[in-house]
Amino acid sequence: MEYVAIGTLIGGRFAARFANRVNEKVLSKVVGGVFAVLAVTMLIAR
Repeated sequence: MEYVAIGTLIGGRFAARFANRVNEKVLSKVVGGVFAVLAVTMLIAR
């Protein structure tokens, strides 16, 4: 369980730094890509 918390903290800090450094269009494409991958994963896991 501790690994999940540590991974969440590290991932959150990385995501915040990334979101603050890139412009809005790039961030929108990245978020859209993540949602698309999650959707495909959910359909396959069904």
